[in-house]
Amino acid sequence: MNNKKCFYNMGFNHIKKASFKTKLISSFLILSILPIISIEIFSYYYSTNKIENKISRLMDFSLTQSAKSINTTLSSYEDCQR
Repeated sequence: MNNKKCFYNMGFNHIKKASFKTKLISSFLILSILPIISIEIFSYYYSTNKIENKISRLMDFSLTQSAKSINTTLSSYEDCQR
């Protein structure tokens, strides 16, 4: 237990010894960076979802067009054989 207390105090001794200016700048940076990171994560997932949906729709459209083209070609061959 004593080792845990020493390890715990080692991390916070630097914070306790820091000047007010350093604490203020550190707090400002942390509070500024957190919203930016949150927005980036949200934007990444939103964009990924939109891109996946768009690709899915384009693949469906492409497959439909390919099927129509194949059906047209096959029906023209059937007409030639009759």
